[in-house]
Amino acid sequence: MGGKEKLDDFGELVINQVRDRTIEQWEKILTGQLKSKRAVNVYEEAQLRLDGPALEMVTGLVNQIVDSTLHNVLDLFEQEEKIKLLFKGSGSEEDTGEVEIKELSDGLAGELYTEDGWILKYSQKPYREP
Repeated sequence: MGGKEKLDDFGELVINQVRDRTIEQWEKILTGQLKSKRAVNVYEEAQLRLDGPALEMVTGLVNQIVDSTLHNVLDLFEQEEKIKLLFKGSGSEEDTGEVEIKELSDGLAGELYTEDGWILKYSQKPYREP
């Protein structure tokens, strides 16, 4: 597995396990599908204070907030010398080594965007321009 494939594997994990899971969690909270105390409190507050268009706006903001946070975390991994983010190969015989993810990219945060970026390539949730 080459560097581009490892970078894309990392990106797919980030999008599926962080971006989409977080957005889905908040969609479920805002529609009353989760029953934890926090989720019920947020849902009830949203029902009291937000009409349909306002709730739709908040749902869109969730996507943007998640994307901004993900952008900033990836930028931190890229810029901070104290952080070394290693990614292992698939475990196949020809690919068992570790590679530092930021060495595979010109800018990790930038991998999220563009027509072939991680969000459009791997996400099941829509991207909303800020």
